[in-house]
Order: sequence, then C-alpha cells, then structure tokens
Amino acid sequence: MKVGRMPNKRNGSTMDFAYEAIKAAILNGQYSAGARLTEEDLAKTLEISRTPVREALHLLESELLVETVPRVGLVVPAISMVDLEEIFEVRWLVDGYSARLAAKRISKGELATLEALQKRIVEAAANKDSAAMGRTNLLFHRKILEATQNRRLIAFSKSIADIIQLAIQQTTLDGAESRIIAEHSRILEALLAEDPDAAEAAARAHVEAGLEFHRRYLAETTPHNA
Repeated sequence: MKVGRMPNKRNGSTMDFAYEAIKAAILNGQYSAGARLTEEDLAKTLEISRTPVREALHLLESELLVETVPRVGLVVPAISMVDLEEIFEVRWLVDGYSARLAAKRISKGELATLEALQKRIVEAAANKDSAAMGRTNLLFHRKILEATQNRRLIAFSKSIADIIQLAIQQTTLDGAESRIIAEHSRILEALLAEDPDAAEAAARAHVEAGLEFHRRYLAETTPHNA
C-alpha cells in the first residue's frame, strides 16, 4: 500500500519525517486495522534507510498507534470496545472540564470560529461528506480546548488526540449527524451564555452519547462466535 502525501524530508530529522508520514497514513486510513507494517516496506516507500523507520515505529507503538502481535509483527491496532471505553472515559473528563474553562475564557473571535465550524459540519452532513464532517468535528473540539488557555491541559489532550482520531476513523459517524449537530448547538449556546455549568454538562452529555453510538456500532459490526 502506498503512503499518500508526505511531510517534506528537509523539515526536521529523517526520523521525524518517517514518524509523521507513517502516522498520517495510519490516521488517514491508508493502513487499515490489522495491516502489517514492516521496516523494509516502509523504508522503500519513504525512500529512506530502515533505522529512522524503526525509531519511528517504536515511538508510534508507545503512543498506541502501532502494536506488536506475536508471530505477526507490528500492525495497525483494531480499536476494540475496551479501547473505546478508555478513550471516552478520558474524553468525558477532558472535554467536560475544557468546556467549563472555555465558558469563562473564550473570546468573541473564538466563538465566531466555533460558529463557522458548526456551519461547516452542517454543510458536510447535508452533502453526506463523512470525512469532512469527521475532520471538522475534531477541529471544533480542538478549538474549545484552545479556548481554555490552559497550556498543560492542551498539551495533555494532544497526547490522546491521535488515538481518538484513529478510533473515529475505524468506526463511523454515519447516522449520528443530526445528533452531533444538536449536541454541538447546546455546547455553543452554553459558551455564548458564559455558563460554565451548562457548558460542562453539554460537553459531557455529548461524550456519553458518542460512546453509546460507537458501542452500538461495534456490537453490530463485530463478528460473534457461535
């Protein structure tokens, strides 16, 4: 499988280049769940030596974007229900508290940006463009996080952003469009009203509804042994 558009080799080290290129391919779905990743194939694709590829894969494994399967090697992990439970437990804490802080600190410009993103989500849903909706949905939540002005909270959240994107990429938003739009609207209303309690409650309700949606999706698509 070919890796799509890649970072410029001239920016940063060769390991950085390999890391960003492989991660982008995983998060964009170019390597599906269970796909085997070998140093030799990746080095050939990226036209670099195997050493920086090996270092990049070690880093990606530490971030849970790659896992070692006995007798197989390194593969792209398939997101399980256990993974989703863990991810959404963290999101419940982070997104709720981020919305609370944002309600106290968000600027008019940031509110305008969120409203513009919400319009883009509505347009993507109307056009049945799930990829655009997914990207814009992640950006919507990232902007709320940035509005907290809490550097440590932002840094911590970035450490789990990729695994959240992988989880969304491996599941679906199909059938959840109207719910997401309505829940975003409630978060926006609370932020516009500068109401921390309402913002936190709306954000956490959004996470809870998202987990339930993904739980049903996995239950419907995961094969069961007879």
